[in-house]
Amino acid sequence: VVASGDLGQSIKVTITETNTAGSASATSSATATVTGAVITPPIVIINMVPTISGATITGSPVVGQTLSAVPGTVTGSPTPSATYQWSTGAGPITGATGPTYVVASGDLGQTITVTITEISISGSASATSSATATVTAPPAPPVPVVTITSPTGGGTYALGQSVTTSFSCTSASGAPAIATCTDGLSSSGTGVLDTSSAGVFTYTVTGTSTTGQVGTASISYTVTSPPIVHPKPVPRTVSTVLYYSSNSWALTPNSKHVLDVLAHEIQAHHLTTLNIDGYASSSGTQRANQVVAANRANAVASYLKALLARLHVRGVTVQVRGYGASHFAVKPYDSPQNRRTTIVAK
Repeated sequence: VVASGDLGQSIKVTITETNTAGSASATSSATATVTGAVITPPIVIINMVPTISGATITGSPVVGQTLSAVPGTVTGSPTPSATYQWSTGAGPITGATGPTYVVASGDLGQTITVTITEISISGSASATSSATATVTAPPAPPVPVVTITSPTGGGTYALGQSVTTSFSCTSASGAPAIATCTDGLSSSGTGVLDTSSAGVFTYTVTGTSTTGQVGTASISYTVTSPPIVHPKPVPRTVSTVLYYSSNSWALTPNSKHVLDVLAHEIQAHHLTTLNIDGYASSSGTQRANQVVAANRANAVASYLKALLARLHVRGVTVQVRGYGASHFAVKPYDSPQNRRTTIVAK
């Protein structure tokens, strides 16, 4: 061991080997000059109280999402360890003491903060983050996409016409699977329009996902009845003939009965034209026969007009003519059958 007394000297060593036959020696080269020892001073550890410059929250304040607490700059000696407390406006959240927090449904409508506390043997320091935005519910999963391939909307079909439909339901990317796809009667992707009655109708297909989301698609269509063909009315004509004694135009009870029946026919069938023609035979003078024929026609016209008025029949055009001197109904001209009035209503 080099001693302090060797300072400034060089050192050699001589080795002698001895046995029964004798001995032999050898001396080493000298060392470098002996110098003094270097003393390293002791390391002094100084404790520093922790500091934290702030705290922030990353993540979306949506139910089911994860929020993370991020401390600002942290100092302290020895290195401090962190604790966490998540809170809402209602106070600390029980059990929420980790660096992350999954937003719960009970947080809806609240804002969230986190307090980070850095702790060491030298002390502690805390920082509280700014509040998040108000917690919202997660968006609902996309609804099924429902498509009616055929027919297209706005079609018009005949009453009882057979119209086949084609439809499908699909899920959006990442959305829940389809549970049902139906038009209310069929789930096979094909159906029929209801054309059993006339009117404007809506055909709807509904798709439901395995998580209950509902999507629909609808088309409107019109069902028409065949046009009603009304037969053309056949013009109705009612006629009758009254006969008289010579030189008479008086209406007998039987004649009045005939005219009563005729008036009711006019009323029932809405007849609007009445032609009354008076005749006379050739017996007597032409002048006298003309007067008789005209009187016969006028007597019938007066009776029918009064009767139609009592029946509240209006709008009937009455044409009265006397043919005693110029025209005869039958031959021979002096036949009693020419003593007549013909009445035609139509």
